[in-house]
Amino acid sequence: MRWTRWALCLGWLVAQAGIARASPLSIGRFGGLRGDPMYEGAFALYWDPAALAGPGWDVALDGQLLSRQATYDRDAALNNIPDDQKAANAGLAHVATTGFAPGLAARWGKSVKYVDIGVGLGAFVDTGGAATWDKNLSAPAEFPGAVDGPQRWASISANLLVVDLSVGFAVRHRRSGLSLGVAPLLAVGTFSTTRARNIDRSEDLVDSAGNLKEGRAYFEGSGVGYGVVVGARWDIGPRWAIAATYQRGARLMLTGDLQVAFGTQAPSSQHAVLRLPIADTVRLGASLRVTRRLTLRPSLEFALWSQLKRHVFAAASDGTPLLVIDREFSDTVAGRLRADVRLGDRWKLMFGIGAEKGPTPTRTMEPGFGEGNSLEAGAGAMVALSHHVDLSATFFFHYFIPLTVTDSIQQPPTNGTYTDQRQYVVVSLEVHGWQASLR
Repeated sequence: MRWTRWALCLGWLVAQAGIARASPLSIGRFGGLRGDPMYEGAFALYWDPAALAGPGWDVALDGQLLSRQATYDRDAALNNIPDDQKAANAGLAHVATTGFAPGLAARWGKSVKYVDIGVGLGAFVDTGGAATWDKNLSAPAEFPGAVDGPQRWASISANLLVVDLSVGFAVRHRRSGLSLGVAPLLAVGTFSTTRARNIDRSEDLVDSAGNLKEGRAYFEGSGVGYGVVVGARWDIGPRWAIAATYQRGARLMLTGDLQVAFGTQAPSSQHAVLRLPIADTVRLGASLRVTRRLTLRPSLEFALWSQLKRHVFAAASDGTPLLVIDREFSDTVAGRLRADVRLGDRWKLMFGIGAEKGPTPTRTMEPGFGEGNSLEAGAGAMVALSHHVDLSATFFFHYFIPLTVTDSIQQPPTNGTYTDQRQYVVVSLEVHGWQASLR
């Protein structure tokens, strides 16, 4: 179908721009510190489509610069690594990546009798990540695979990109302040991963005959899925508002080729399918104007990652599992508090803090795909360049609490110490069709 080809082409073009080379899961931070269920403007298409309703129009261009620094120290004792293999299979691995993720959204609305109506459309990325781990240049030369680092049994490199294309609709009853909105979306996904692999799932470097045993597994696939965001908003007079949204994540079916090369065996390739579900997400938020200049915005977010039990790379022909990786994700919860401080008619300062329970249990944690508990803090500013143009910039620091894993069930095991921290700079340019600066 033509629209499917067009969507896949758009996803490929965005990927070539170096998008999302930082985080393995959610990267949706459109609007910076304004990005929560109380968002008003074009990116309400993502945060709460109920806010699309209203007279006038908005166009928003959003750019996110992402940076990530992570380490994995694979402990020889915790993973029962023999002394003669420690130099190749244990030690510290490091990854440092940066990338850029653009987003574009627009909305238009008008008043009709007793209601306001609105529509919106956009293209953006809310899920993605990429990491290529540093080489271990001091690895023993007699084991050529060891140059890819001690984390290679879980990840040598990985790339995940999900581009969302969405159209939204909303209606608002002016007298009551109640709004409802819906935004169906088409998700275009690509995923590739390379890892060290032995046919018996061990981490042996040589076989019983003394031949090199370590192999490689590589998958690259793409596909589409469908999701939807539904939202409700209640503006309670001029000072308070509350909102709730439900986002059904896309269920992606990625089709591609799984290529394997085990030791001295000839390389082989098989057409394979990977089912990759994106979490359903519930968001709750409020806007509380405490004084004429200060507004507080608390929010809660629940991401239902428990649907992701395993990654199964299955044969496209008959569904036979070819490569199985345990995940056993749990649902996550995040709480955030943000504050807006108005400085006159043109400037607004923004601050925020938050905490999140990660989805990955220690027993299935892996370097390259997994997240633990984290804290974040952010600060930013917004300026009205004119009556119709706003420019905002936000800096986030995202800190993952260091984690030592001792109960890994992965094969080979991934016990060891994990650290991770990320920085985001989000710049948003918004043009309004009427005087509505500094919302």
